[in-house]
Order: sequence, then C-alpha cells, then structure tokens
Amino acid sequence: MKFADIHNHTLAAVDDGAKSEQMMYRMLDAAYADGTRILCLTPHFHPGFFGDNRNASEDSFQKLQSYAAQHCPHMQLYLGNELRYSPNCDHWLREGLCRTLNGTAFILVDFAADALSLQIRRGLEQLLSMGYVPVLAHAERYSRLSVAAIRDFHRNGIRIQINAGSLTGSFGWRARLRAKRLLSEHLVCTVASDGHNLKERPPLLSESYLVAKKLTDPRYADRIFFHNAKNLLENN
Repeated sequence: MKFADIHNHTLAAVDDGAKSEQMMYRMLDAAYADGTRILCLTPHFHPGFFGDNRNASEDSFQKLQSYAAQHCPHMQLYLGNELRYSPNCDHWLREGLCRTLNGTAFILVDFAADALSLQIRRGLEQLLSMGYVPVLAHAERYSRLSVAAIRDFHRNGIRIQINAGSLTGSFGWRARLRAKRLLSEHLVCTVASDGHNLKERPPLLSESYLVAKKLTDPRYADRIFFHNAKNLLENN
C-alpha cells in the first residue's frame, strides 16, 4: 500500500520538527520505507511563534528534494504550511507569506488545543469566506470541540484530518476514541502522520492504516490514506 501524507514537520530547523538536516533525511528515509510516496511538507506558520520561516523552509525543501532524487525514487515532494489560525491570517495568505497545500485552494489549519468550538468555527468560516477550503488539522485533539461540531464542519465542506498516532494510542485514550468515532462516521478526509521526529512522533502511517482497515471499509481506508490527499494536492 502506498501512502500520501499532507501534514508533517520533516523540514530541518524551521519549526519544532526536525532539528538538523541529518534528522530530516532520516525522517524521509523512514517515511519512504514505511510506504509513503507522496509527502507534502507543512512547517508551522505563525510569525509570533516561529518567526518568518518562509525562506528557511524553501532552502530546506530544496535540500530535501536533492536528497530524495538520489535516495528515494518515485517519492513526490510538495510544499505547504500548517497555519496556526489568527484573525490576521488573511494578510499572511494574500501576501503569500503562508502557503496553501501545493499552491491549491486547500489550507491546512490548526488552533490552540483548548480553543473554544465557537473560535474554531469562526476561524474556519473566515477562511471559507476568503475562498480557501480549510483542512482542519488533527481534529480529534481539540478538547472543546464536539463530534457534532465536526460533523457540521464536514457538511459545510471543511476537510477533516486526523493523526495516524491517534488511531494507535500515541495521543492518549481520548484522542483514540475520538479518532475512531470520526472514522466510523466517515467524517475523515485524510489521515496524516504529523511527524516531528523519529521517536515520539515519527512520520509513519502503516500501523494506523492496518487499524483503520479493521475498523472501517478497506476501500475507505485506501481513500483516506492515499487517494484523498493526492486529490487535495491536485486541487480536486
């Protein structure tokens, strides 16, 4: 099985992900060995937390492309950002400071872990009003966001992303139960690694894919681990 991962922090020294070029290359090797063949690099974007990391991200991405060409045949690499929502994000997006997923209309966005449901809703509505399609990052991990609210987001065109580690218990039992609930209701658009390193949060998908195949229709599992992510990156 091939995988497509649209949320990870593999680029070196641009956020809280890979700390060095060597770690970046090791993370790519691990993802490739695990079956990932499409990888969209999504460093965090919020100037208040991570500074202006746009140029550093592009430099790191070019180095990773060169490495992949030599060591990971058939790996397709793309560039985006994980936007930490702020009311000022309209400026960041319109000025091109924050990237969408591969330049498409889809924007990966996250919120504070304890953000109120109303805050998340208003943020997503702002992005929709600007003409973007939000991909809500790790939707299962927001402590104050109900499944009913996520169900409503899904009906309104928001794409729901969950973390692979949540299905295997890496983020605790609450996140695992919520991830399984979202999966059972077919609310999940894509499962991503949200990989940050090789130990606590590796960029791996195969174990969670096997879990998903047991919990739901295998054809749906294939869509959320590969086809849907591929379509997002192609603006479909």
